[in-house]
Amino acid sequence: MRIPKVLPAALPMLIFLLTIVGCGTTEDQVERGRNTYHFEYEDQTYRIISLTDPENNGSNYLVLSQEGQVKLRARDNDQNGVLDTLLLGEISLDKANEIYTTGISLAIADHKFEERTPSRVFEYIVNDTIYIVQTIMQDSPYNRFIIYDQKNGDEHIILIDNEANGILDEKENGDMDFKSYQELYSIVLKAGLTEGRVRNEEGRYIIVRD
Repeated sequence: MRIPKVLPAALPMLIFLLTIVGCGTTEDQVERGRNTYHFEYEDQTYRIISLTDPENNGSNYLVLSQEGQVKLRARDNDQNGVLDTLLLGEISLDKANEIYTTGISLAIADHKFEERTPSRVFEYIVNDTIYIVQTIMQDSPYNRFIIYDQKNGDEHIILIDNEANGILDEKENGDMDFKSYQELYSIVLKAGLTEGRVRNEEGRYIIVRD
């Protein structure tokens, strides 16, 4: 189970602030919005590449190249500090995350790390509980539904609406049945629509930018 740390109000994401040293390789050369951090792990030089668009959406990539060829590429879909997809390579996703976490720690030590706030977040507070919906604007937008109980410190529950259609598809953690979480999610989306913070775009529930 991969559960990133999430702060209740800011929902920090990861981006690396670094001027690229030397020339980038052609296979990874991309448009403006790319920042790269190089680090050593077990005698190999890895890169963490952050790509961010003008709307503050982005992804991080862990990359290993050898003799001009990419041997490993894994993606952190929403820059939350956890790799989601192994795109290329013969190691496990868990091992890739171990390397990625090391790189993040080194970047923090080198002051090449910054937390930033995503632009499409809606918060709905009831007593000591904060309900958060975050829209990730990728090729196919999706929503993260986060339930944060302020009485229990860092404890939080994360669910995913893969198509942003108002129907939860995945539960990363949490003890209640799926139907109960779906009812809560529907209540929060309805509140967002009422407040004008959520738009229904052709059946997709998209959080309006702050």
